Amino acid sequence: MIDIPAILVGTEFLGQVRPHHRRRMVKQAISQLPERTRNKIYKLSSATGEYPIDGILGQNSNSVLLGDGQIHVGLFTEVARINHSCRPNAYFRFSERMLTMEVVAYHNIEAGEEIEMSYVPITETREDRRKYLKENWGFDCTCELCRATDLDIGDSESRRRRMKELKDSVLYARKEGFFQDAVNMAEEWLMFSEWERLPPLMPEYYDTLTELYLLNGDIVNATRYGRMALDGWAKFGSVDDESLERSRVGLSNLSERSKNHLQLTEQEIHNFKAIEFASAPASETEKTNLRCKNFPGDGAWPTETEWSQFNSSVGGALLKPVPPASVCYHNSPAFNEAACNFLLNNASRTAFYLDDPVTIFNYWAQGNTCLPAENPTGNCTQGGYPVYVVNATSVKQVQAAVNFARNRNIRLVIKNTGHESVGRNAGAGSLSIWTHYLKTFEFLPEYKQPGGNYHGPAARVGAGLQAWEAFRQALKLNITLTAASCVTVGSYGGWISGGGHSPLSSKFGLGVDQVLSIQAVTADGRYITADPQTNQDMFFALRGGGGGTYGVITSVIVKAHPPINLTIASFTFTLGGSLSTEPGPSVTITDKDTFWKGFNTVFQFGITTVDAGGYLWTFGIPITNVSVQMQVQVQMPGQTPTETAAFVKPLLTSLNMIGIPVAITSPTTIVYSNQTGPISGGPGNGRFASRLFPRRAYQSPTLFNAAMAAARAAIEGGYLFHGLNMAPTLRAAGFPAPAGVNPVWRETVMHADMFDPTSLSSATPAEAEAAHTRLNTFMAPLREATPGGGAYLNEADLEEPNWQQSFFGTNYERLLEIKRLRDPWQVFWAPATVGSEDWIVTTPNQVPSQNGRLCRVSGEL
Repeated sequence: MIDIPAILVGTEFLGQVRPHHRRRMVKQAISQLPERTRNKIYKLSSATGEYPIDGILGQNSNSVLLGDGQIHVGLFTEVARINHSCRPNAYFRFSERMLTMEVVAYHNIEAGEEIEMSYVPITETREDRRKYLKENWGFDCTCELCRATDLDIGDSESRRRRMKELKDSVLYARKEGFFQDAVNMAEEWLMFSEWERLPPLMPEYYDTLTELYLLNGDIVNATRYGRMALDGWAKFGSVDDESLERSRVGLSNLSERSKNHLQLTEQEIHNFKAIEFASAPASETEKTNLRCKNFPGDGAWPTETEWSQFNSSVGGALLKPVPPASVCYHNSPAFNEAACNFLLNNASRTAFYLDDPVTIFNYWAQGNTCLPAENPTGNCTQGGYPVYVVNATSVKQVQAAVNFARNRNIRLVIKNTGHESVGRNAGAGSLSIWTHYLKTFEFLPEYKQPGGNYHGPAARVGAGLQAWEAFRQALKLNITLTAASCVTVGSYGGWISGGGHSPLSSKFGLGVDQVLSIQAVTADGRYITADPQTNQDMFFALRGGGGGTYGVITSVIVKAHPPINLTIASFTFTLGGSLSTEPGPSVTITDKDTFWKGFNTVFQFGITTVDAGGYLWTFGIPITNVSVQMQVQVQMPGQTPTETAAFVKPLLTSLNMIGIPVAITSPTTIVYSNQTGPISGGPGNGRFASRLFPRRAYQSPTLFNAAMAAARAAIEGGYLFHGLNMAPTLRAAGFPAPAGVNPVWRETVMHADMFDPTSLSSATPAEAEAAHTRLNTFMAPLREATPGGGAYLNEADLEEPNWQQSFFGTNYERLLEIKRLRDPWQVFWAPATVGSEDWIVTTPNQVPSQNGRLCRVSGEL
C-alpha cells in the first residue's frame, strides 16, 4: 500500500500558532481538498468535543522528517485506518523524495488477517507502551501481546529490557575496543529482536555487526552482515534513505578487501617461515621422528618472541586463556571473587561457557585440574586445556595455525562450542584452533552439486554456526536447514564429522547427508574444496569419519529443504506415588510389572514411528530406588496435530489396555526452523556410553526382549536411558555420495545413550575405574542384544570396546588409508579416532583425560 499525505504540517507551525488560528488554517486547507479526501479525513475523527480537528491530527497523523531538518506531521488517510499492535505484522516507510508513505508487510498477510502497525517505539516495555498510547493516542492497548498470559508478557518484557541493556553495552564495548564482546552482544540483540518480531530494527544492527567484524579483522563475516544490512535497508528503510546507499558502497569496498584476506599469502609466509606450507607428498625429512609432541618447557618449544610473531601472522587472534575456574582460586593470579560468584551461580544460565575458548563439557576430559568451587583447595593448573588458542575468523588464520603446529611439532586440537565432551577438543601443551566464530552464511537459491545428484536450493554455512543461528537464518528465508537437536551445538563442524542426527533423520537422513561440498584446511596447510568431483577422498572422510583427524572444516554447503512443521505428542508415566484415577498426559501407576510392560510397548512403537518418517524421543529416569519415570515424545515432521493425534492413538490404546491411563489433549506443532531453547549451558563431570540398534536386531523378538531387559536393568541400576528412534536410510537421505559415517547407521532404528550418574569431580582414580567397570557391566548385555550394531562416535564411551568397529564399522580401513595419505606428518590427533592407536597421552589418571604429553606408542615411524 502506498499513500500520499492529505495534510502536511510543520511542528514549528503547530507549536507557535495560536490554537484557534491553527484550527482555522487546517480547516481551510482541508476544504481545498477533493470531496472524497475530505470525507475520509472527517471519518477518522472519534472526538465528540468542540474541536474534532484536533482529534483528527492528534490520533491519526505520522511524524516525518523532511529535507529542511524539520519534523512534520503528515495525515495519510489510508495509513491512518490501520490499527495498532505491539507485535505488528507490517511497518511503514516514508520517502522524502516522493512524499509517499509505503506500508509493507513483514510476511504474507493471510486472508482474514488484519494489517497492524505499531504506533509506539517497538522496543519499549509494556508499561511504557501503554502509557505512551494513552497519553498520545487516547486508548488502552488490547493487542495480542498485551492480552497474553503473565508468563508470556514477562518473557517479552525480559527480552526487551535486555535489548535496551545490550544496546548500551555494545556501544561501550566498541568504544573501549572490545570488538569480540561487542559482536557477541550484537548477535544476542538480533536473536531477541527476531523472537520479539522486530525486523525493522535489524538493518541498523547488521550495519553495526559489519563494522565490528571489520574492526575484528573478520572480512568474511563483515561481508555477510554487509549484505544483510543492504537487504534490510532496502526492505525496511526509506527507498531514498542514505543508509541504503551507504551500505551499498560499504559492501562494494568489502568485496574488494575480501579478495586479499581469504588465504595465507606468500608474502606473509616470507615474513615468518614457521607458517610455511608443507610440500606434498611429504618428504622423509618433513616427517618428524620425535617420539612426542613438543611441550612447554622443552628446548624446542617456541620462544615468546616466536609466539609473538605467530600472533602477528594471525592478525592478533592468538589467545592465552586460563581455565575459567581460576577466578575462584585464592592462589591464582586470576582470582576474582565477583567473577567466581558469577561462575558458580549464573554462568551456566548464559552463553559464557559456550563462548569460552577452552571450556569443554566434561571436566574429567581435561583432567579435573581446575574445578569451580566456592572455597577450592589445591592449585588451579592448565591441565588438559590448550596453552594457546587461535580465535579463527578466517581461512588464513586456520592455515597459519596448522602450519605453525606442524612445523614446530606442537599438538594441535580443534574446538567449537565444546559439546564434544570426551576430550577430542582438548590437549595439554597444545595449540587450539577455535572455530566458534566461523559463522558465515549465504543462501544459494540454485545450486548444482559438482559430480553429484543434487540440484536445488542450498546454503553455505560456517563451521561455527550454531543450530539456533542456522534456524534463525532458515526461518527468515522460509527454508529448512537440518541441524542438531541441542540448539547451541555447532552443527557444521564436529556434528557432521561424526554423523549428526536430528528429529528429521528419518525424513532427510543424517547431518552428513545434507553436505554437498566442504571447504577445509588440510594437514599441509592448503585450503581445499571437497565434493563428489574434487578431493573425493576428503569428501568421504570428513562426512562421518571423525573430527580432528583429516583437516579443519571452515565451511560447508548444505541442502536447503522446503519449510516443514514438527508436531509432537508428549506424555509421561511414572512408577511410584499415588495411582492416577483420571487419564492425562502425565500419570502415575503403582504396579512395577505394568510400568515395564509400558516401557516395552513404547519402544515397540519405534519401528512404526521411524517408518512413518518420525522420531521417537524417550527418557527412562530412575528417581528413587522404587520410583522410575518414562518420558515420551512422538515427533512427526510434516504432520498436522490432527494427523499426529491419529498416528499416536494405537500406542495410547495399547498403554491404556495394560493399565497406564495416558492421554493427549492435542499435539503441539511448530515450524522446525522456529525451534528455540536456552542459549546457555555448562560442563558436567560424568561418563556415558551409546549403542546403535540395527533393524534386524530390533525386530527379533528374542533380541528385542533381551535389549529391553538390559535397559531395565540399567535404569534400576541407577543409569539414565535415553532412546532416540530414527531411520536415516540412504533412501531418506536421497542416495548421497558415499560417506565415511559408520554404515550401520543405514540399518539403525534406534540410537540409545546410557548415562552414568557418578560424578568424577571428587572420585579417586580407583573409584573412577570402578564406576567405568560397572558401566561396562551394564552395557555388555545391550551390546550382546544388538549384534551388528555399533556406537555413535559423537556420543560415546571413549573406552568403547573394539571402538574401531563400533564407531566406524567397515569403513575403518578406507578411512585409515585416507588419514595416512592426507596427514603423513600426523598433525591431527584426537582420542579414539582413525589412526589414533599410534599415539597415547601419558597421564597418571585412571580416567582417559587429555592432561598429559602426547607421544607415539613406539618411537618408530
